[in-house]
Amino acid sequence: MKKLPLRYAPVLFALLMSMVMAFIMTALITLINTGFDHRFHVRWAFTFVIAWPLAFVCVLIFAGKVRHVVGLLTVTVTASQPEMKQP
Repeated sequence: MKKLPLRYAPVLFALLMSMVMAFIMTALITLINTGFDHRFHVRWAFTFVIAWPLAFVCVLIFAGKVRHVVGLLTVTVTASQPEMKQP
């Protein structure tokens, strides 16, 4: 299988992460709101098609900002520095 160049990794990550999240969330929310019957897959597919592109754009926009916040909230452990214990 031919692999993509590394420069596409952030976009590929956003595409796959948004797909998984939209798949699970729309299925669960559709099930909770409308129940499971013979038309469930139609309702779920409709909501998934709307939600996935929105989730993809959100991941592209916010991933860098969230990564920055995570960096502010975490500490880097080096080989010369012992790992901090959680309280």
